[in-house]
Amino acid sequence: MRKKAETKTEDVEEEKESEGRNDLLPGVSSWTRVLENTGSKVIMGGLDALELIGKKTMDILTEGDPGLRKKRAAFSSGANLSELLREIKARADEQSKENAEDEAANLHYSQIFDEKQGLVHLEALEMLSKQSQAKFQRLLTRHSKHSEVKKRLEEIKSICENIPSLDDPSDCENFEDFEAVFKKYALELNFPLNVENIIKTWREISKTIGNYENDSDDHSPPKEIFQSAICSLADFTAKCIETFHKAAELILVQPNLDPDLEHCATSLTGLTTVMCIEVNNLSSRYHKCLEKTAECLQKKEIFENADVKTLATNVYVEASNSNNYIQDAYQMLVPVLQVRFLEAID
Repeated sequence: MRKKAETKTEDVEEEKESEGRNDLLPGVSSWTRVLENTGSKVIMGGLDALELIGKKTMDILTEGDPGLRKKRAAFSSGANLSELLREIKARADEQSKENAEDEAANLHYSQIFDEKQGLVHLEALEMLSKQSQAKFQRLLTRHSKHSEVKKRLEEIKSICENIPSLDDPSDCENFEDFEAVFKKYALELNFPLNVENIIKTWREISKTIGNYENDSDDHSPPKEIFQSAICSLADFTAKCIETFHKAAELILVQPNLDPDLEHCATSLTGLTTVMCIEVNNLSSRYHKCLEKTAECLQKKEIFENADVKTLATNVYVEASNSNNYIQDAYQMLVPVLQVRFLEAID
C-alpha cells in the first residue's frame, strides 16, 4: 500500500513539473519574440536614435538631482545646440525614409552638416565651453571684490555679443573678398589659428556657384541648384564650427597668450561677422541662380515639378539657420576667454 501511495505521489509531482514546464515555455517563447522584435527595431533605428534616447533619459534623471540641475543651469547658454541639431537630423532621417522617391526630400541640411563633421566639432566645443564655465565660476570667487576684474570680464562678453544684424542677405552682396578679410582677422589673433580648411571649402563653393552663374544655354535643373546650395551652406557652417573648436583649444593651451583678451575677442567677433556675411552672400548668389534658371525655363515653356520660388525661399531659411548656429557656437567661446583671463591674473 505504501508503494502505491508513493507511486501516486511521484506521478502527481511529475504532472505538476510537466505543467510547470508547459506554462513556462510559452512565456519564454513570448519573451524571446519580444526581445527579437525589440532588437530588430533598435538596429533599424540606428545609432543616432540610440544617442537621442540616451540624452533624453539623462535629462530626466538629472532633473531629480538638485546638484546636477544647478550645473545644467550654469551651462544653459548654448549648451544644447548639438542636441538640437541631432534631433533635427533624426527627424530628417525619418522624413527621408517616408519620402524615398523624392530626391529633394532626401537631402537635408542637418545630414550634410553631420557628414562634414560639424556635429563632432560642435560637441567638442560644447564640452570645452562647459568645462571652462565650471572653472570660471570657481576662479571668479577669488576676485568677487575686484571691480576692475569684473569690468574687464564684462567687456570681453560684450565684445563677443556685438555682432551686427545680418537679417537682409542683399546687404552683403558687395562683400566679395572673403578670403582676404578672413585671413586678416585670423592674423590679428594672438595665437596661430589655421584657417586653411574653411578657405579651401569657400573656394570650392565659390567655384561651384560660378559654374551655375556662367551657364548660358543649358541651365541646370532647379533641384540640382537647390541641392548644391544646401550642401554648400551645411559644409561651410561645419567648417566655421571647426574653426571655433580649434580656437577654443588654442586659447586654453597657448603658453604665451597675450593678456589683452579684449583684443582677441574683437578679432574673433570680426571672424564671426565675416562668416555670417559670407553665408548670406552665398545664399544670395544661389538665389539669383535659381531665379535665372526659372526665367529661362519659362521662356522655353518648360515647367518643372519643383516650385522654384519655394526652393529659393528654403535656401534663405537654411542660410538664416546657418548664421544662428554660427553665432550660438561663437558664444560658447565666451567662458573660454573669461577663464583664460582669470588664469592670467592669478
